[in-house]
Amino acid sequence: MNTSNALSYRPRNAGHDYYGCGTYLITLVVSGREQLLSHFVTDLGRKTTLALTPLGEAVQEAWLQTPAHSLTHGNKVVVHACVCMPDHFHGVIEVLEPMQWGLGDVIQAFKASCTSWWQQQQGLPSSCMAAREGCPSL
Repeated sequence: MNTSNALSYRPRNAGHDYYGCGTYLITLVVSGREQLLSHFVTDLGRKTTLALTPLGEAVQEAWLQTPAHSLTHGNKVVVHACVCMPDHFHGVIEVLEPMQWGLGDVIQAFKASCTSWWQQQQGLPSSCMAAREGCPSL
């Protein structure tokens, strides 16, 4: 896995004000589409469910912590539903008032937190901490 780009962000509308209010569906894909976040499990009754991996659990927890950590930077957001599919993540985030950080910065902080967790679990140094001082964290 390329841990420096574990998840990717691309704005859909280059002219849109991603500092303003709105509700957004965020989709982030694991590098190389590796199935690291969850897997499907079928029980004896043929019912299929989605089971999170430890990384998927960490990603979900980081998503739920996004509003509290964003608020420390003056951003008021609410996160709604999220799902960790095997190789990608979907989350709904609502921006409640114009932000000091852009939406891309909020998502980048979320991604950095997830990537750092993964690197620690793999026994690797955190690229976020090594790359620059004052790295945003969740």
